[in-house]
Amino acid sequence: MSRKRIATPVNEEQARKNPTEYGEFKKGDNVIIANEPGTFRFMYATLNAEGDADTITVYGGFKGREKMRTFLPERVSAGTSKIRRRKRVAE
Repeated sequence: MSRKRIATPVNEEQARKNPTEYGEFKKGDNVIIANEPGTFRFMYATLNAEGDADTITVYGGFKGREKMRTFLPERVSAGTSKIRRRKRVAE
């Protein structure tokens, strides 16, 4: 029997403290973490009273061992999507 997930309502104060958009990042965007191997996706940022990010929460890591992790904003930078290689056409 599978468990049903019930969506909990997010109050306005919580949404302000943990926005899913911060600077150039939106929820689900690929990000690069300095000195951390693996692929990560931006989830949300935790803001302080001034509106600056205290921490940035991401999801990812090595394939099969993904988990939620929190990093300082200085270690997070915008990632790129996977590069799709074009097939060469025989001439």
